[in-house]
Amino acid sequence: MTAFKARMEAYVDEIKPPKKARGTEVICVTGEPEHQRVPERMETGIPLQAKVAEKLRALGKDMGVPIIL
Repeated sequence: MTAFKARMEAYVDEIKPPKKARGTEVICVTGEPEHQRVPERMETGIPLQAKVAEKLRALGKDMGVPIIL
C-alpha cells in the first residue's frame, strides 16, 4: 500500500502545479471535492431535493420501512 500511496502522491503533484493559471482558484483531482466534504456530510447529512425526499418517504411507506429525513 505504501508504494501505491507514493505513486498517487507523485501523480497528484504532477497534476497540481505549484503555480495556478490566472483566474484559477483551485486545482482538484477526481474525488477531492467530495473527500473534502466528508466531515460536513457526516455532521449534517447529504442534501436532498424535496422531490427526492418525498419519493424516498413514499417508497419507505410502501415497503413498511420508516424513513427519517
